[in-house]
Amino acid sequence: MKNSFKTAFCGVMTAMALLFMLITPILPAALYSCAVLSGICVAVVCEETGLRYGGCVYAAVSFLSLLLIPDKEPVIIFMSLFGFYPILKSMLERSRNKVLKRGFVRTIIKLIFINAACILYFFASVYLLGVPKESFNIGELYLPWVFLLFGNITCIMYDFALTCVLRVYRLKLRGKLFKGKW
Repeated sequence: MKNSFKTAFCGVMTAMALLFMLITPILPAALYSCAVLSGICVAVVCEETGLRYGGCVYAAVSFLSLLLIPDKEPVIIFMSLFGFYPILKSMLERSRNKVLKRGFVRTIIKLIFINAACILYFFASVYLLGVPKESFNIGELYLPWVFLLFGNITCIMYDFALTCVLRVYRLKLRGKLFKGKW
């Protein structure tokens, strides 16, 4: 694949991911789903052009979202979890390391990343967005631990869904979109 085609493809996918992020102020209920859809755009770039181009799309969408989106919560969600996770997933699945070929090792690494991203999101919410820490308590129950548990479950489901979406992309959409470009 020529570099000019890769660059153009990345530009289109960056625009599509940014469009999904720009929808979040219009549809506040789509806060997480728009970040997920933007992450799928990054995953498709990693699939087609490699990790370096995927990282560039991630960085461009993150930077432009910070500049253009007034509500920073979906931007933090994208930057800390759903935007970078497809790059990590692609990196782990392409690795030739024998240890990383084992499924449980990959799962442990993904869970470590997910937990770190959830903790980063919590601190970014408290210290950057100004959410008071006291708002995370309901009686004696400290909600960040509950959020962390549900975050792990949700992200395992996201990993499975991302795998399925990429499989459908490879089998059904790639040939229709590019028609002999590879």
